[in-house]
Amino acid sequence: MAAPWILASLGFTVIVLLGRTRYPRWMAFASPILVPLTKPLTGALPAPIGGYLRPAAGSIIWTLFFLLTTITIWNVSPSSFRASKNK
Repeated sequence: MAAPWILASLGFTVIVLLGRTRYPRWMAFASPILVPLTKPLTGALPAPIGGYLRPAAGSIIWTLFFLLTTITIWNVSPSSFRASKNK
């Protein structure tokens, strides 16, 4: 059930690490592959906080991922991307 999502997330990570996108390489570590890791982390939080954050953990991670995407790609010009590909 989760296999296509995991494969796509791994593909995203590899492509970003290879420098074939407009993302900086450090964005590979903010990959959506980290979403499953949030459940155990939020489960380890103290009772009131963990109870509120655990159901929303996936949404919070996706929101942070898209926020980072917006911040990192906002001012990247297409010409700078083409120049970096030709190196």
